[in-house]
Amino acid sequence: MTTTDPAPAPTKPLAGCAGDGCLARNPWPLHHVRHRGVFSRLCTSCVLKCHPGSFCCLCFSVLDPSASPSPDPAPAQAAVVHCSKCPSVTHLSCLPNPDLASQFVCPCCDHQDGFSFFALTEDRGRRRIDMAAARVLLAAARLAAGSMSRAAAAAVGEAERKAKEAAVARKRARDMLESAMAVARRERERARVILESTVTVTKRDRARMRDSAVAVLEPPKKKVATGVANNGAAETPKPTPTPMPLSLRRPNNREVDKWMRFHEMGTHVVDVTSTSRVGNAKEPEEKGKKGPSSVLQGKAKGTAEGETEKGPRLPPSTQDAQSSRTNSKVIFTGSTSTATLHS
Repeated sequence: MTTTDPAPAPTKPLAGCAGDGCLARNPWPLHHVRHRGVFSRLCTSCVLKCHPGSFCCLCFSVLDPSASPSPDPAPAQAAVVHCSKCPSVTHLSCLPNPDLASQFVCPCCDHQDGFSFFALTEDRGRRRIDMAAARVLLAAARLAAGSMSRAAAAAVGEAERKAKEAAVARKRARDMLESAMAVARRERERARVILESTVTVTKRDRARMRDSAVAVLEPPKKKVATGVANNGAAETPKPTPTPMPLSLRRPNNREVDKWMRFHEMGTHVVDVTSTSRVGNAKEPEEKGKKGPSSVLQGKAKGTAEGETEKGPRLPPSTQDAQSSRTNSKVIFTGSTSTATLHS
């Protein structure tokens, strides 16, 4: 299935003159003119009316060189006369009466209602251009061409100015973009450095915590110095003390400690005679009242009480009891284990 695109509608050409107060119907031709900064399409008569001081209103020769790219050659001493009502000019030689130059009035000001510089004659429905109309058309075409040339020059200048501004703006934008990229690069570098420092500090803290934990869990190891001394001789390692075997160690037993403490007490000899000598003054009285047996019993009792304070109490031996009964004048010296008899 093929589809045909609809043919574009033909654009309607602009008809009529855009001049102010123009009464021309279907004017021909229309000139493109830039007047006061505005582009418009004007008829031949309106083009001449928009440039009143640029041509001679009687001979229609272009006088302003800036208004036309190729002005008509004019004599160097050609004098011009200005209209008393408008800026229009004319050659002094073109006036019918040069003596009345001060009272000159241009045709446009003399015929204000519906005046047209470009008047065409019709012959059997056809427009005919005579010599005077051709001169008017040529002057209007030159003025329009000069106007468009100035407009083109202004457009070129505006384009160059905008191109320069665009180049400056582009350079400024590039500089700003480069500065922004440099700032972003510095920010990324700073963030990377901060991140690396943070990671380093974190790793260092973790390693320090791990080392401290290992130091707490493991006892410090003794280092054995193995090397060469200052004089060059090899240093001998110090001998490590060997631990005592369990068989030689002292057992931790309370009963054994008590028996050992008791035997240590037995090794010391106590002189009981000194004690008996201290109490010489009271012995005669006590002997008369209590007798020798009571003295021996009291000494034996004091010795037993002292032993009970230091260690476990042992049962008295029968040998000591018999001695106290048979011999009343026996004195014991020392402890019960190493006692000696003195009569």
